[in-house]
Amino acid sequence: MQYLIFMLLLLTISFPFSLVAQSYNLENLIIDAVEKNTVLKQARINLEIAKVQNNSTKINFLPEVSVDLGRNEDIENNSKLNSMSYGMSYLIALNYDAYYSNKNAKHDLNTANISLQLQLQNTIYEIMQSYIFVLEEQKRLDLLEENVNIQDSIVSEGFQLFNQQRITQFEYQQSEINL
Repeated sequence: MQYLIFMLLLLTISFPFSLVAQSYNLENLIIDAVEKNTVLKQARINLEIAKVQNNSTKINFLPEVSVDLGRNEDIENNSKLNSMSYGMSYLIALNYDAYYSNKNAKHDLNTANISLQLQLQNTIYEIMQSYIFVLEEQKRLDLLEENVNIQDSIVSEGFQLFNQQRITQFEYQQSEINL
């Protein structure tokens, strides 16, 4: 939990600085996060493992087949005997291990699939939250910059009025204090 909080904090702190160097849109950020997120990579690997295990347990349901070929030669009697046999068997039992293994593999496959979907949703949600935070901070910085520009224009206008002797020095200082 602390690791997740640390990573989220690091992401929110470093995210605005990375946006300064390059312009991103939300779609590209989500695509990059889905491709590069290690938690999602691990969830995809777990899903593939569960698929392989599910497929391997299905093989246990197949019947056992055996084929024997043989050839006997009697040199004294100059006789040859060829033989072939095959057999097929299938185990039926009330507590058949393959049945329960298959059920567990299906459950693991469903769990891995749900886990991947949840991780994907969480990653996209975190990216959207960070993106909105960055947009809010950018808007706040733009408003602060606009406010500073307005204050600079007021100060320069007051200085011009003071130089033109339209206002007194006290009024000029009073306008600076009001800002």
